[in-house]
Amino acid sequence: MNLTEHKSRQHDMALNLVPDGLIIKDQSEIYSDTPRWTPKISSSSAVSSDIESMQKRMKELERELLSCQTYNKLVASPMVIGFFQMHLNLTEFEKIWRQESSIKGKERVQLENKLLTAFDAEPLEDGMDHPAEQIIGQVLDSRENETILRLLRAFSLDVSCPSFAASVLRCLARLPHTGTLEWRTSLVRDALSTNDIEIRDAAVHAAELWGDQEMCNILGQHVEPKPWLRDYISDVLVDLSD
Repeated sequence: MNLTEHKSRQHDMALNLVPDGLIIKDQSEIYSDTPRWTPKISSSSAVSSDIESMQKRMKELERELLSCQTYNKLVASPMVIGFFQMHLNLTEFEKIWRQESSIKGKERVQLENKLLTAFDAEPLEDGMDHPAEQIIGQVLDSRENETILRLLRAFSLDVSCPSFAASVLRCLARLPHTGTLEWRTSLVRDALSTNDIEIRDAAVHAAELWGDQEMCNILGQHVEPKPWLRDYISDVLVDLSD
């Protein structure tokens, strides 16, 4: 192939590469390394407007793409997956908790009514068995122990009904080893810290009957304003120390 044929072939190939809507500004430059193409436009102002519009849209697309990529990375991160799992677990827990709270609320009312009826029907006297003891013993044996212990603790510390609270605490004291040692000592300590003398008296009585050595520290640290109850505490401390 001679030089003329080679240039003619290059010319044909270049023409085939021309996109629709474009014309060659200077065909004599078709053989240069970088051909120059000129779009068919009406004016320079239109070109400037189109460029600005395209640049604006490109920035919008770039922001959308970045936002999409960031979102996808964020959603796929272990932290977010764990957060949504925790949210689902919390939602399920709240649903179960509300159901259980409704049931436990009914249980509380039923147990409270039974004990109130028993105390109204028969006074609680030292050395005499009381029907309330059987009621408490039965619910501790037949139902969820932790739930019942929480209810009985709440009853025993209810300063709005001090006579009822003291009576429940005295009945609990008659049941040996009710709950754990921590539960018993915590109940006595909190009962002693109330401002009601009936509940504090019942707390000392409970410490005496349960007889745990840990009760000595609790009774010894308590500052009792009533002289007769101070004397009772001193006697119990002597008994527990023997």
